Amino acid sequence: MNTEYKYPCIDVDTSNIGKMVGMIDAAAPSQEARRNILRTLRASFQVDDLWESGDTIRIAFMDGDEYKRQWVRTVINTKLKPFIGKLTLRWDIPLTQSDVRISFAQPMEAWSMVGTECRNVAKDVPTMNFGWLDDDRIYNSPEHKGTGQVIVHEFCHMLGMIHEHQNPKSNPIVWDKPVVSAALRKQGWTDEDIRVNMFEKYGDAEMCKRDPNFCGEKLVNGSRYDKLSIMHYFYPSDWILEGPKDIPVNVNLSVLDKKWLRKYYG
Repeated sequence: MNTEYKYPCIDVDTSNIGKMVGMIDAAAPSQEARRNILRTLRASFQVDDLWESGDTIRIAFMDGDEYKRQWVRTVINTKLKPFIGKLTLRWDIPLTQSDVRISFAQPMEAWSMVGTECRNVAKDVPTMNFGWLDDDRIYNSPEHKGTGQVIVHEFCHMLGMIHEHQNPKSNPIVWDKPVVSAALRKQGWTDEDIRVNMFEKYGDAEMCKRDPNFCGEKLVNGSRYDKLSIMHYFYPSDWILEGPKDIPVNVNLSVLDKKWLRKYYG
């Protein structure tokens, strides 16, 4: 599968706009459902949607062959499970008993509900989708082949992690908003989608206790801004007026990702 990446933040793949690890964490069986998911997506951890220590997360596959299912299990069990020891992942659960429902049916789209928001979704509706697999057999992007990056990224959303460019803590990014907006409108984004998913930062839960100016609609706890986070996408340098223009292609959990996963779940 020849894969170049689309504009980020709602995890969707395309083949025309440079290399970006950015697919769309928002896509759903219908346009209205997609809009609703887009508005929920806000690495930091969204405090209202964290799992409890000791929780069992019941995971069902809605479709996909055994090769795809095993690739997901293997990536998560090797790359993520060591840092979330206080949670139990149970695989291949019947849909009616599941918390997380994984589909492979929406081509070229990868997305996940954030944290425990999946509990509010009907049992016959997916809460996570993998429209491609960055596996070690058929995926031919040199940066991502065999890494399982997209799987870890979406599972981190499922654990409550947000996109790093919306982290409120010491975030240095100043966007060139006209350039970003023009690019994303060409991809079908509305101005509201762009505002909510690109420019809007979350509220800082720690600072909110002392100053209401740091309170947003959604509050997050987490590390300082981390350009190495697996939750950070690569962006073209002309999108950024000030801040890091050397954001790398991140395919593994960063040191701070691991630290905060352990803090909440390890």
